[in-house]
Amino acid sequence: MNRYEQLIISIKQLYELSSEVSKPTEPDDIPDNYVFLLFMIYRKGTVKTTDLSDYFSITPGAATSIADKLERLELIDRNRDAQDRRIIQIQLTEKGQKYVEQRKKEHIALFQDILQDYSEEELEASIQILNKLSGSISSYQQKGRLL
Repeated sequence: MNRYEQLIISIKQLYELSSEVSKPTEPDDIPDNYVFLLFMIYRKGTVKTTDLSDYFSITPGAATSIADKLERLELIDRNRDAQDRRIIQIQLTEKGQKYVEQRKKEHIALFQDILQDYSEEELEASIQILNKLSGSISSYQQKGRLL
C-alpha cells in the first residue's frame, strides 16, 4: 500500500470515528445528518435548498423534506429570495443557533477529553497539516479536476 492510499484510509477512518463519537446520545435528539446540515447553515449563514441537495448528494425533494422537519422543530426558517422568488433561502432560527452552539460546546469538550494526552505543539501541527490538506483539495476542486 502506498502513502497516498494510507492517507486516504486514515482520513476516512478519522471522519468515520469522529462522526460516530459525536453522534447524539439521546434517543429523541436530532439525527446526526440533520446536525451536519445545521452546522453547515451555521457556518454559511444562509443556504439554498439546492445547496443542501448538492452538499449531501440527495434529491431536491429529499432536501425539502429535511428542511420541512427542521422547520417544524423551529430550528430553521425558509424565505423566498427577494430578487428571484423561485429560490428559497434557509437560515437558522434563534432556537437553531442555540442548538448548534450547544452541540459545538459538547463537541469541543468531547475532543478536549479525547485529545488530552496531546501536547499543544502536536495539536497545532495537526491543525496545520489538516488545513494544508483541505487547502490542497479545495484548490484542486476549484480547478475543476475533482470528480
